[in-house]
Amino acid sequence: MKLVLLVFTLVLMLGTLPGCIAVPRESYTVSPQFDRSATLKVVNIETTDIVYGQLEHYLLDAGFQLVSDNQLRGTLPAGQAVISTIDTTFSVVNQQAALLSLFPGESADYVLRYQYALGGSFSKLAFTQLNITVVDRETARPVASYHFRQAPLGWGKQRAEKTLTNFARQLSGKAE
Repeated sequence: MKLVLLVFTLVLMLGTLPGCIAVPRESYTVSPQFDRSATLKVVNIETTDIVYGQLEHYLLDAGFQLVSDNQLRGTLPAGQAVISTIDTTFSVVNQQAALLSLFPGESADYVLRYQYALGGSFSKLAFTQLNITVVDRETARPVASYHFRQAPLGWGKQRAEKTLTNFARQLSGKAE
């Protein structure tokens, strides 16, 4: 009986092990019309996003000509609203969108936009999902696309730096 229980426990443990390991999956597509020597602008709604600067860094490192976004976006406090119920009164700070142009804007041949979700990790920045699309500004058509995903929890998650480096190298045609 102990042997059956031991074998059952061992099979159960080995069966759950793959769920504890984060296996990254990525998909990359580029159109033949994509010109690697053209200018590229990374855009994001939130300019305080740490991934924004990292993405620009790895694209520059891969040899792309970048046009910097000339606007800062954010929110500013814009008054308070007081909300009262039968037994409670509290105030909520209203936010107003703010936009500041730092210098005259220059257009780029391509616009790069991205979305991501971060995974739980104590020691590193790691994506659970990252979607990047490069759009031709003249035709408004996507010319390159990258999709990355991995489990939100588990050992062996790929660092965000490696994911962004892989994307930049693949986009430049210098993938290993």
